Amino acid sequence: MAGVGVVAYFLLFYLIKPSLVLNPYIWWGSVVIYFWAMLQAAKKEGEGNAFFTYLKPAFAVYVLANAFFYAFYYSLFGVFDTSLVDLQFEIMKANPRAPENLTREMLDVTFNSVFFSYCSSLIAGFLYALGISFMARRAKLATI
Repeated sequence: MAGVGVVAYFLLFYLIKPSLVLNPYIWWGSVVIYFWAMLQAAKKEGEGNAFFTYLKPAFAVYVLANAFFYAFYYSLFGVFDTSLVDLQFEIMKANPRAPENLTREMLDVTFNSVFFSYCSSLIAGFLYALGISFMARRAKLATI
């Protein structure tokens, strides 16, 4: 459900104006969908005082939802609308903090680059799941 929600969220902005999918505020806004779904799963599946019973469903939601998102990302940027990569390059090149050696090829969306990004995002997802699990456990224990 969270993966479909994140994909629908980005698709909505893409349909409004394709360049919106490059907006960092929209990217960070999608985290709310992940957090909400992770919290719901942790509260539903978590039991008692055992922290890992809260952590496992929260992290599983993140892993699956992010897999949906990265499949969408690869499809959109790498297959259906590669002009988004050109637009991203233009935006990054205009930023004074961009590396001087930045090339368009560095931003190419390939299966390998997307898979690496997905795998590295799991580190942050695990940290998110830790925080969400702590909150869900506290909330559930407070109601007992």
